[in-house]
Amino acid sequence: MSIRKEVFELSLSTPLDFVGTCEILKSILIAQGVSARDIVEYKQDSRIGVLVFLDSLGKAQKLKDRFKGLGLKRINIKLTPLKRIEWQDKWKRDFLPFSLTPKIDVVPIWHKKEYKPTRNRQLIFIDTATAFGTGLHDTTRFMAQFIENQTGFFNRFLDIGTGTGILALVAVKSQAKEVWAIDIDKECIPVARSNMTLNECAFDYLKTMDLRDFPSQKKFDYVAANLISLDLIKMRKKIVSLVERKKFLAISGISVENLPLVIQHFKTLPLRCLKIKKSKNWAALLYQHV
Repeated sequence: MSIRKEVFELSLSTPLDFVGTCEILKSILIAQGVSARDIVEYKQDSRIGVLVFLDSLGKAQKLKDRFKGLGLKRINIKLTPLKRIEWQDKWKRDFLPFSLTPKIDVVPIWHKKEYKPTRNRQLIFIDTATAFGTGLHDTTRFMAQFIENQTGFFNRFLDIGTGTGILALVAVKSQAKEVWAIDIDKECIPVARSNMTLNECAFDYLKTMDLRDFPSQKKFDYVAANLISLDLIKMRKKIVSLVERKKFLAISGISVENLPLVIQHFKTLPLRCLKIKKSKNWAALLYQHV
């Protein structure tokens, strides 16, 4: 975002029992040209939703009108102007260090100096303007836990849809020797590169790329794809083609509502399901290539 005095917060929320709504709202926003890294999922009281922070009132109003025109039921739409400093302070105040996995803590870079880790904890430092890819979302947690649980069983790691690079960083902490990361959103790559530097490590490959253009001859011991359900289904053959035989594939970004459909499509591929993780609204699957 360019430096301006105001940021406009567009809030789209729905009751908790509307499973999968956040995924639908995110898909609509991305189709309208909103970058994934500008979308924040949140939960408050009995509602869940997404926030979008924009520096153009015209674009924010246009998005608001677009959602109103869709006639979506039980969706609350609210547009709020925030002073830029108010927005930055609000985000930094709300984003605190937390435990991502049994062995890893995520620490926002602005808490680095005062944070005192407990013994034997590994740290991942994150600097991001939004909650996208911080590890706060269930799907990111599930994937991070899958990766950590396979520590020592993989060397070559590919992160599809890397965002802030957090899963690639978990792979580094889990003893991966070669780490590749791609994202279709060009704005994510500088963020991932910055976080890579903050954590004093280097990915072997970090690039803006559509998965369909990725070289199929390259194989990995572990492939992680945290995408929306539709993209997982649409690109499933390409994703699996990148997994070395007898090695691992983790997928997430799946709403519980879409889980049976995803499982059905992936059943046709040479995979054995090792584990399923679920929360109230989200799911992740760990496979082994056979």
